[in-house]
Amino acid sequence: MLEELDGQHLQLRYMTRFHCIGPDCEDHCCYGWRVDIDPDAYRKMMIAAQFSAKEIAPKLHDSIKVIPGSKRKRTPTRYQIRHDADDACPLLDERHLCELHKHFGHAMLSDVCAIYPRKLKRVGDHLELTATPSCPELTRELILHPDAADVIPLDLDTVERHKIQAGMDTRDVRPFYRATVEVRDLVVELMGDHSMTLEERLFLMLWFAKRTNEVLRKQTAQGDLAPVQREMALLRDPKVKGEILRRFSTIEAPASVALLVVRSMVRPHKSRHARTNWNRLTTSIIDSYVRLREILPTSEDEAAHDQAAEDSSEAVMMTIGEVWTEYRRRRDRLRERVGDRMDQFLNNYTIHNWVHRLPTESKDVLTYTLRYLALQAVQKFTVYSAPRLQRVLDEIEGLPREEGDALLTRALDEVTVDAFYQLSRHIEHGVLITWLVKMLKQAGLFSMAGGVYLIRF
Repeated sequence: MLEELDGQHLQLRYMTRFHCIGPDCEDHCCYGWRVDIDPDAYRKMMIAAQFSAKEIAPKLHDSIKVIPGSKRKRTPTRYQIRHDADDACPLLDERHLCELHKHFGHAMLSDVCAIYPRKLKRVGDHLELTATPSCPELTRELILHPDAADVIPLDLDTVERHKIQAGMDTRDVRPFYRATVEVRDLVVELMGDHSMTLEERLFLMLWFAKRTNEVLRKQTAQGDLAPVQREMALLRDPKVKGEILRRFSTIEAPASVALLVVRSMVRPHKSRHARTNWNRLTTSIIDSYVRLREILPTSEDEAAHDQAAEDSSEAVMMTIGEVWTEYRRRRDRLRERVGDRMDQFLNNYTIHNWVHRLPTESKDVLTYTLRYLALQAVQKFTVYSAPRLQRVLDEIEGLPREEGDALLTRALDEVTVDAFYQLSRHIEHGVLITWLVKMLKQAGLFSMAGGVYLIRF
C-alpha cells in the first residue's frame, strides 16, 4: 500500500531530535492506560516464553490478558497487558525499563509499545509523522526549540515500523476533507507570521474558522471551495488583516471563564486509572489561591460533581472574581519577564496540534478550533498559576536582569514541560476537554465570542 503514496512525506522537526531517554526520564510510559497487544506480537511472545529463563516465562504468560472473541458478534480474540496493583505494566523492572525489550529486543514489542509516542498517519497522497506530548521528553523537544514545529520532509527509511494509525480517507469528496490540508497550511503560515502577536495570530485562526464553518463541516456533503479560498486570500491581504485585528484589540475575558477552566481540571472520571501526578499538580495550583478550594466540587461521583459545578451563587462568583484578579496578576507578572518564551511554547504547540490531529477529527472546523483554544486555556492556567514560578519571581528581585532572567527561564521550561505533558497524558484517556466544552456550551461561550475569551485568558 505504501507504494501507492507518491507525495512528499512530512514530519515536524522535533521528530528528528526525539528519542527515548529511558532511565533518565522523570516518568515512564507504561502505566495509566490500556495497552493492546496485536496478535502477531502475542504469538511471538508465547513462542519466546517457551525458550526463556524460568523467571521470565511465567511473567510473560501472567502479564497478558486474553479476551475471547465472539462468533455471534464477529469479534476476534484480543490481547491486553494485565496491569499490576499500581496500574503499571508488570513487565517493568525496578528502573522502569521493559524486561521484554531487555531480553528479546525491540522487535519483540507489540506495535503500541514500539511506536509510542509516535503517530504515523495518511494524509491524501503522503504520510505524516508526529508524536503525542504525553511523553515528557517529546514535550521538551516540541516546545523548547524555536524551530521544533517546522514542517520538513520525512524519509520513510527512518521510520522503523510503517504502521499507519490514523489519517483521512482520500475517497471522501466532502469540502471539509478536500480543503483540510490547504486550511492547515494556512494556519501554519499564520502561526509563522511573527509580525503579529500570538493572540492576534490565534484570533485570525478563529476568525477564519468562524467564516468558513458552513462549508468546512462533515454535514456539508458537497459544495464549492471558492468561499474558503476567498477567506484565505483575505487573510493574506495585510490591509484586510489589520481591519480584522482592530475588532479584537479591545476585548477582555470575563472571570467566569476561569471558573470553568478550574472546574474542568478537577472533574473526576470513571476510569479506574489513577492520575496521581496530575492530581498533585492541580492540588498545588488550586491550594495556592485563597478560598478557591472551597468553591470547587469535591465528589468523586461524576453526576454529583457536575450538579455541584452548576453552583453560581453570589459567594462563588465573588471568590472566582478574586481568583481571576490574582490569576491575571500572576500571568502579567510572569509575561513581563518571559512572555516571548511562553508564546514560543504555545505557538509550537498550536502548529503541532493542527498537524498531529487533523481538523476532520471534529465535526467542523470551528469546533476543532474552539476545542484547541479550550485546551490552551488550561495550559495557560497551569503554567501562569504555578506557585514555583511566582516564588522564583520573588527570589530574583534585586538580581541583575540577565542573571534573573536565566533563572526564571530555566524554571519556566521545567514547569511548562511538566504541566503540558501531564495535561496531555490526562486528557488522552480522560474527559477534561469534553467536559470543558460542555460547560462552555451551557454558558453560551462555545462560540466566536467565547473563543476570543479563551485567547485572552
